Amino acid sequence: MADKIIRIALVGLSPNAVTSWAAVAHLPYLQSARGKTQYKIVALLNSSKEAAEKARAHFNLPSTVKAYGDPALLAADDEVDLVSVVTRVDYHYSAAEPSIRAGKAVYVEWPLAESLERGVALLGDSKEHETSIIGFQARLSPVATTVKKLLASGRIGKVLASQVRDSHTTPQLRWPEVEVVDEAGAQLRTVRSDIPDLITVNGELAPGAADIQEGATLSVLFRSGSPFKGELPFVWYIQGQTGELKITNPIGPVLQAATIPGIKIELYDFTTDEVTEIPWETEWKEWQHELPTPGGKLVGDMYNRYAQWFQQADRTAVPEGGDWPRLKDAIRRHEEIDGVLKDFDRSTWNKLAN
Repeated sequence: MADKIIRIALVGLSPNAVTSWAAVAHLPYLQSARGKTQYKIVALLNSSKEAAEKARAHFNLPSTVKAYGDPALLAADDEVDLVSVVTRVDYHYSAAEPSIRAGKAVYVEWPLAESLERGVALLGDSKEHETSIIGFQARLSPVATTVKKLLASGRIGKVLASQVRDSHTTPQLRWPEVEVVDEAGAQLRTVRSDIPDLITVNGELAPGAADIQEGATLSVLFRSGSPFKGELPFVWYIQGQTGELKITNPIGPVLQAATIPGIKIELYDFTTDEVTEIPWETEWKEWQHELPTPGGKLVGDMYNRYAQWFQQADRTAVPEGGDWPRLKDAIRRHEEIDGVLKDFDRSTWNKLAN
């Protein structure tokens, strides 16, 4: 039925969790006026049944919400339609796998699993991944949405090249010794890192899109350390035939944190030789303003899009403009990251061998 409520189980909702993403980003939408017309929380899964019961009481959820400590028992519950896994990545596989094998839809926060191999194994032969959700909510950011609309409108003509420059403020093997600090910045200890701290990626933008010139290039540079004095840590240029976009963020590549002051989209029109700042704040939907955090607004949009598809009498098509990232998208991203890291490993091994 079109008005069917989605019965949802939350995995990882805990008042004592190191990360509280389930509480600050998922729960607010599910408990909002709009969310309640689409979803009903019917179960919690935590490390133990007792932990789930404590979470139920802490967040004032009804006593009818079931408490589970075993992912297999949750997977066997026929009164659950969607299982949302909001835990540390090393628990994603064990928490989601039984429900996927039982044919349930899942919402798994990114990364899907610890590695590409585990991610592929998690999906297996299941077809539920075609309508399940991966936590790429940054794709729904009003900043990203505004950029997409600008490109589709032809304001800069067809895209010729895209260039991303980012300086991370957290050290990642030019500096193999990495300092671990507390929240106040005080040094706690030094650890040895085997993670690359300089990544350069060059490629060709996917062909076929009407707003992308055939052979358009992508160049990405990520480095650890501070940016050059006076320069912003994240700059993204998109060069077109008749203009160019410049997207900047004063804290780095976090477009989903779209309420941070200073994120800008600027358009340079080659014809008029003028630069115009493009507003993106208007892309927030009215109901999103009721949610407390930027992350929660975007997670809410993921839930909203899924529900609009789910509640259709005919689920063969997604409502126009209402698609969302699927688990198959996570596998593609894992493949890309895995390729970069394997290149790094081969390069490192060759240097050691020589």
